[in-house]
Amino acid sequence: MLKGTQYLFGVSEEDTGKLRVFTRVLSDRVYRTVVFDVVVHPEFRGQGLVRMIFDEMTSHPDLKDIEQLVLYCTEDVVGLYEKWDFTQNRDGTKIMIRKRPLRA
Repeated sequence: MLKGTQYLFGVSEEDTGKLRVFTRVLSDRVYRTVVFDVVVHPEFRGQGLVRMIFDEMTSHPDLKDIEQLVLYCTEDVVGLYEKWDFTQNRDGTKIMIRKRPLRA
């Protein structure tokens, strides 16, 4: 069974340890890397931290040559990621979601 490898990238304040930005990445280290949970603390938005994290992630030795980088994001930040050559899916592949019913 093939296993994916999870990577965590983040930036925190040195003196307080307060997390400024965080992302979780899952990769098969060959074909596909998926980026989840790009979260920036509201106090630190607009300071280039997402760029810092993405630069670190895309230059990581295990991830830099991956054929496809997939990013999950909300509609309000699509423009941000388009600046880094991410495009909305136009090849016909659909994201399918299965949710478990809530338990009483």
